[in-house]
Amino acid sequence: MKRNSAFSLIEMIVYMGLCSLLSLGLFRLLSEVRTKSNLSSELNLKIMRGVIPIDILRRDMLGATKNLSEWDFDNMVFRKYYIDKNGVAQNFCVGWYVSRGNLYRLKGQYDFIKKGWLRKSRGLLCKNVTNVFWKLKKNNLGFWGGVFVSFDYLQGKDVLKKEAFINVKSNEYKT
Repeated sequence: MKRNSAFSLIEMIVYMGLCSLLSLGLFRLLSEVRTKSNLSSELNLKIMRGVIPIDILRRDMLGATKNLSEWDFDNMVFRKYYIDKNGVAQNFCVGWYVSRGNLYRLKGQYDFIKKGWLRKSRGLLCKNVTNVFWKLKKNNLGFWGGVFVSFDYLQGKDVLKKEAFINVKSNEYKT
């Protein structure tokens, strides 16, 4: 009698069923991992939405001029000084504003007498912002020590508030 070494039809059906069950379980596991990853990234975006603009403003404030004639508080504009890679002192103006629910940072040359931009570029910092408020804080000697900044942004149907006091001398900020 010849012995056939091939699989029978029943064996093939059993193997296909086992493979489909294993692949189904693997696909469920991968979809759960993807869902958790998406939730994690959404949570990180919620956190960073408030942190990044405050950190950029803090960095701008570290180079901000102490000369109050180079500040326009109504338009949230000030001059920032820095030293370039060649060791030469440079400056540019920085402004912040809200338009159509977005928080923007302007950078360029500003005329503090006419209160208008001569040249500017803008960058989007945060979406769904409803309000921005900032106030210069002076110390007991009358010199400014930092800026209090607050902005509201929408997260779904909720309005969230992010506030910070940026202390320019100590390079710290408190939220």
